[in-house]
Amino acid sequence: KSIITDFEEGEGKVYIELNKLGDYEEVYDGLTCLKPTKIRIYALGEGDEDEMHDYGWIEDVQTGSTVWKMDYEETESAGGAGTNRRYEGVTTLQPGSYLVHFITDDSHSYNNWNRRPPDDPEAWGIQIYVLGKDVDINQVKKYDPESDKNILVKLTRVRNDEHVRKQFRLERSGEVRISAIGEGFGDEMFDYAWIEDFDTGRIVWRMEYENTH
Repeated sequence: KSIITDFEEGEGKVYIELNKLGDYEEVYDGLTCLKPTKIRIYALGEGDEDEMHDYGWIEDVQTGSTVWKMDYEETESAGGAGTNRRYEGVTTLQPGSYLVHFITDDSHSYNNWNRRPPDDPEAWGIQIYVLGKDVDINQVKKYDPESDKNILVKLTRVRNDEHVRKQFRLERSGEVRISAIGEGFGDEMFDYAWIEDFDTGRIVWRMEYENTH
């Protein structure tokens, strides 16, 4: 059963706005819900043949799981070219912190349309609205990954020919969650990460193609 429900047009107050996106953009913003919070998702991106090329998703910071993703079959025409797709829906976020992402490919984007633009071109990207007339102003807060003390290392937005590193220390043994995105093809990773023991140089984890999806 889908967690997405219908909504009233124009309902809600915008809380996250990641739009007017151009080519090759990968953006995100975060929010923390202190109570179960009803949100409206409004997203525009390019897609065809049952696949989205520009799309958004919402990730639970604690578990790393995707709680919502802009799937082609749940979108509708956004006007203009047939590849302009729009998603509108409502869901409830449980207490916790979330990252809202949107990524675009190399063509057909805001102010660089190679086909007819959508009816609402400035909305190319994703917007999150908080719903409810009696929402407590302290119920939802901005989440900043840079200030999250649970994150040991964050090395993101890495560009071509970059090699970045950062040290961290664990005072005792324990589990850590690793989330990494890079380019790979044919069982080989071209952009990848690894963790090595500082004292011995031994690699204790490496991003292998067969363990990615």
